[in-house]
Amino acid sequence: MNAVAAGPQSPPALSAPRGHLAGIEWMKLVGSGGMILVHCETPWKPYGVGCVPLFMVYTVALSVRSARGADPRSFRLGRLRRMLEPFVVWSLFYGVLRTWLHTANNQPAFSWARPAMLVAGTWPHLWYLPLAAVVAVLLGIWAVRRPPGTHRWWLPALGFLVLLPLASGGILLGLPEPLPQYLLALPAVAAGVAIAGTEPGRRASLPVVGAVALLDGLGCWIAWQLGWQNLVVPYAVGLPLALLGWVLPWRAGPVQLELTRTSMGVYLVHPALILVLMHWVVPRMPGAGVATLAALTFVAACLLTMLLRRTPLRGLF
Repeated sequence: MNAVAAGPQSPPALSAPRGHLAGIEWMKLVGSGGMILVHCETPWKPYGVGCVPLFMVYTVALSVRSARGADPRSFRLGRLRRMLEPFVVWSLFYGVLRTWLHTANNQPAFSWARPAMLVAGTWPHLWYLPLAAVVAVLLGIWAVRRPPGTHRWWLPALGFLVLLPLASGGILLGLPEPLPQYLLALPAVAAGVAIAGTEPGRRASLPVVGAVALLDGLGCWIAWQLGWQNLVVPYAVGLPLALLGWVLPWRAGPVQLELTRTSMGVYLVHPALILVLMHWVVPRMPGAGVATLAALTFVAACLLTMLLRRTPLRGLF
């Protein structure tokens, strides 16, 4: 989704921006790089996991804002189509890829299939899309039914403070996938609702966003003290970046927008590119390691996405 542009009735901006506010888009691109750090198994993997709260905060906050004043049916169909069409298409793609890999390695063609893949996808990164679709639609319905001016940011903010340590402890229970991933994203849902009542890139958003940032630090500290440290690093990194992108009044020209709008495509194509680069490119580069693999994957995914967005397939990116 795109960042929200400045409106004529908005409070004064940090630097009076006009046009597209690119802070959110730039942070989403940073988050897509974090995913690559995770799936390339780099030493910075714990920091890369911060992409999950970053993306979920934006999914929730922008969905709630978009739902206000929108036709409820059009909003629901739009969000479901935006999330579920890529999920189905890319699940089919990665399912075919898995089948080919198993066959090439003399394994049963469909031994990779699991019932949970119906809701989590055929490759580990796809679990986010159906969850984001459900969360966006449910919160959109809630936002449509809320009377104007009744957003109480402190209620979801306090909910976030409670959920962060609880979700961090819940991951230790050894639940089947994709439940641990859902727990990873859950606190960010509350944080996204908390900031949804503020205007991106506006001075008036700073008190609320700052309060959520302080609660994030407190929640991480509580989780650390309890020994439930799974989500401390992701939320200490990913959520502050998301909040920073929310308040930045950056503007972007056409070239910058073309780059920043590649985050969805990078998310979708990077596992396939990792396989290609890992087997056919990186081994031919003396001294290359996982950092090189991650950098090449990010650049290749951005370029491939920009190319495919100029084709009839652009709706899948």
